Amino acid sequence: MKISINGFPIDTELKTLLSLLNNYSVQTDIPGIAVAVNDLIIKKNEWIFYELKENDNIELITAMQGG
Repeated sequence: MKISINGFPIDTELKTLLSLLNNYSVQTDIPGIAVAVNDLIIKKNEWIFYELKENDNIELITAMQGG
């Protein structure tokens, strides 16, 4: 299926959000990381169950300190 991650199109056969994140070596255990699918934030405890769909737009968001 075709999806995009932070605006970059990819083809994948992975079925869940967590499997996709693990496949791309996203550090899912760090504080301040969030994932949005089609502009909807998905809670961290739902990543394992969230099923990806054709044309999903996934945005990885990391909180940064600064000022």
